[in-house]
Amino acid sequence: MRTALGSADDVALALHGLVGAVCRAASMVFAWTALLDRGWRPGTPAGTTLPPVAVTEPAAHRVSEALRLWPVAWLLSRQVTAAPELGGVPLVPGARLYLCTYLLHRDPDVWAAPGAYRPSRWARPPEGHKARYMPYGFGGAACVGSRFVNRASAAVLDCWTAFDDVALRIVEPGPVFGSLLSPPVVRPVITR
Repeated sequence: MRTALGSADDVALALHGLVGAVCRAASMVFAWTALLDRGWRPGTPAGTTLPPVAVTEPAAHRVSEALRLWPVAWLLSRQVTAAPELGGVPLVPGARLYLCTYLLHRDPDVWAAPGAYRPSRWARPPEGHKARYMPYGFGGAACVGSRFVNRASAAVLDCWTAFDDVALRIVEPGPVFGSLLSPPVVRPVITR
C-alpha cells in the first residue's frame, strides 16, 4: 500500500521525527520551568544545588513564563517573498528576515520587569502580549505540537512537585544557544 509520503518507511521516519520533536520540546520546557521554579537565574555557578521548593502558581502559568524567558524557538527566520518596507527599510525578495523571540519576550513596553520570572503575570497577561509572545514561532510555520507540549509539560510539573526530596545540582551553568535554546545541564540529587 502506498501512502502520500511514498512508503511505509517514509511514514515511520515522519512519525519518528514528530515524536522526537515533541519529546525534545517538552523536556526542554519542563527543564526550564523546574530550574526557574527552584531559583536558577543566569549566573548561577556550576556546583550550586537548587533545593526543592513549594510552588503555588498553576503549572500552566509557570510553563508560559518559562517559555517567555527561555523560548525553545529563540530565533525565527523567514524568507522575504515580497518587496515591502519594514520600519522604513525596504526588504528584498529572497533575503532572510530574522526575529529573536528571546529579545521580543523581554520587551519592556509590554512586560513589567521583563527579566524576572513571574508566573503570576499569566493570570492576566498584559495588553499587547500576543504580538510579543511567540515561543513556538508564528503563522503557518508555527509548531503544530505547541499545545500538546505545554499541556504535557504542565502535567509532568504537577507530578514533579511530589518529589520533594530531589534537588538539582548545576553541572554546566549556562544555557546553550543552538538551533534550540537548551537549559543548563543539571543532575538530580536525593536530599534524604
